[in-house]
Amino acid sequence: MTDRHAAPRRARMESCARVLRVTFILLPALAGCAFSPAKMKKGPGSDPLPPNTTPQGAILRLQRTYENQDATDYEGLLTSDFRYTFSAQTDQDLVNQYGTNWGKDDEVESARHLFSGFTNSKGLFQAPASRIQAAFVNDQYYLDPVHADSATWYVYCPVADVNLKIEVPIEGGGTTTYDISARHAFYLVRGDAAILDPGQPADSTRWYLRHWDDESTPTPGSSPGALPVLAATWGGMKGAYDH
Repeated sequence: MTDRHAAPRRARMESCARVLRVTFILLPALAGCAFSPAKMKKGPGSDPLPPNTTPQGAILRLQRTYENQDATDYEGLLTSDFRYTFSAQTDQDLVNQYGTNWGKDDEVESARHLFSGFTNSKGLFQAPASRIQAAFVNDQYYLDPVHADSATWYVYCPVADVNLKIEVPIEGGGTTTYDISARHAFYLVRGDAAILDPGQPADSTRWYLRHWDDESTPTPGSSPGALPVLAATWGGMKGAYDH
């Protein structure tokens, strides 16, 4: 005896199977569409920071923490005996003022002031940066000439072109953009040979920045009538946000 419901039931099952096949075919395409959560643009600082487990990782982390205006993780990259030297070609006044005495405390204080704003020694409030972009072009990694017998622990990293754009709000509205492009040199040390502060892992799996030379050379300023974009040096920005 024939079940009079069998044919409709088979038709419904075949229809459902077709829907499932189409769904599985479309799923990969839907996963890559513009509305997929995986493709949504993340906010600043939402990506995990690159680990400083290699010299390259330490340099990338340096860029990212500065862009994210993350003073805490930026400080964590610097050795206790960190030193920064200004360029005599562009910032002679800062060379005269600091020589080789710009240390970790100066570097961290200047960064915090730039990231959060501060009132300088003249009683004037300096607004914090509203946006920072950093890109290191052609970074190379060599034996540190100061420690030629310790290649395992010390690395020299010259960067042919450090590109930095720092946007700072100005009173009355608008923004001033500082455009930095110059050669810089970084000296890195592995954690088990570094002079570190309490809380910084002193082991072979971490790399830190122990010395930084600003090798800026003079560049022409913006042309008359241009938007407020100023040629600057990274050292000059550090000095401006120090005290």
